[in-house]
Amino acid sequence: DIRVADVAAGGSRVLFENPGPDSSPRWSPDGSKIAFTANTHTGTTVWHSKLYLLPAEGGGAPEILLEDFDLNAGAPIWAPNNADIYWATGERTNVSLYSVQVATDEVLRHGVPSGANSQFQLSSDGGRWVWVHSNPAHPSELYTAPSNDLSQLSRLTTHNAWLAESFELAAARPVNWTNSDGQEIEGVVHFPAGFEEGRRYPLIVNPHGGPSGAVTTSFNSTNQMLAANGFLVFQPNFRGSSNYGQEHVNANRDDW
Repeated sequence: DIRVADVAAGGSRVLFENPGPDSSPRWSPDGSKIAFTANTHTGTTVWHSKLYLLPAEGGGAPEILLEDFDLNAGAPIWAPNNADIYWATGERTNVSLYSVQVATDEVLRHGVPSGANSQFQLSSDGGRWVWVHSNPAHPSELYTAPSNDLSQLSRLTTHNAWLAESFELAAARPVNWTNSDGQEIEGVVHFPAGFEEGRRYPLIVNPHGGPSGAVTTSFNSTNQMLAANGFLVFQPNFRGSSNYGQEHVNANRDDW
């Protein structure tokens, strides 16, 4: 549940109570509202959270955004204008950045690079993003880009230059197929160094845990080590994985 602490008085009050999980409360820049994520389901973590808004002083029913958005709502990031809220969420084999206009509930997708993206921070004037990005060929680094054109990104750190200088890293790409339930399933394959089309290779299947959760096209040292030793490495986002909508993540509940 969401509580607000009065530091000076030493007490606290309940802002929002709910049978399900509530998390990531964030004050609006003008201090008038608190945004947070929540869902009403108990006993499971596979239900997508929605974005909730409440007056900072409390009272009344919350405004619920993203009712028709079929991915999970991540920790809210307010724009300085108090009018837009951003969040990062898993989408297929990537982590994407979305925003919603508070007044209209219009959802926009923003073009961050494919792979794993996390820890987004927006500058105080709203003009620039900084975040952590990883792709199969490179571990996590800090990147930045102007908020009006995320394709103009630049890397701020180079923590592991020795990797690319010392090793031939495995290439990776998504693959997809249709399962026996008629669902589209996707996964990620890492290819051995010097991979030749048409040649047979030993295969390792390296599934994620969960059962919810998902594999992304991010740097994976285990997969790189296995591929360097001549293996194809296959990671399926099987039925019940996150990042593909509520129906997909619920598909193996009571039906393994």
